[in-house]
Amino acid sequence: MDRSAAYAARHMAKNLVAAGVADEILVQLSYAIGVVEPTSIYVNTYGTSKVDLSDAEIAAKAATLFDMRPYAIEKRLK
Repeated sequence: MDRSAAYAARHMAKNLVAAGVADEILVQLSYAIGVVEPTSIYVNTYGTSKVDLSDAEIAAKAATLFDMRPYAIEKRLK
């Protein structure tokens, strides 16, 4: 799961930057054994955000836009 989560975090960050949310974005995910959804999604824009949202609000929005369950990651990234 570690590698899949790393790929998914990179995919999320790339898409958020491409969508114009910020110039630079760090996305961190954490998972627990036996839990399907990530236990935490952390976003840091390093102050380059172009939207009127805090980093925590961006993380919450991203969590609704990107399905981060292991099966969905595998299906999306093949």
